[in-house]
Amino acid sequence: MTAQSRLDSFMEALTNTLIGLIVSTIANFFVIPLVLGVHMTHGQNIVLALIFTVISIARSYILRRAFNGRSVWLSVKLGASFYWMLARSKRYRFL
Repeated sequence: MTAQSRLDSFMEALTNTLIGLIVSTIANFFVIPLVLGVHMTHGQNIVLALIFTVISIARSYILRRAFNGRSVWLSVKLGASFYWMLARSKRYRFL
């Protein structure tokens, strides 16, 4: 099995996230008023979905690159080490 290129990783993350953008925009239109009682305009709904979309693209790309070319176990260990480091930090006591 050959490793994905950075462009392929980015395109996969982008495609996955754009589909998520469509689904979340539609879901937010119905869920936020029902659960939170907050009524948002279509523009506000789209801006909120776009913010989370940018975050999701970055997350997907970083995770894909972390797992690509490395064993899954090494990537999990690195993630656990990072989480442990944050949890021990006084600044991130909520973890």
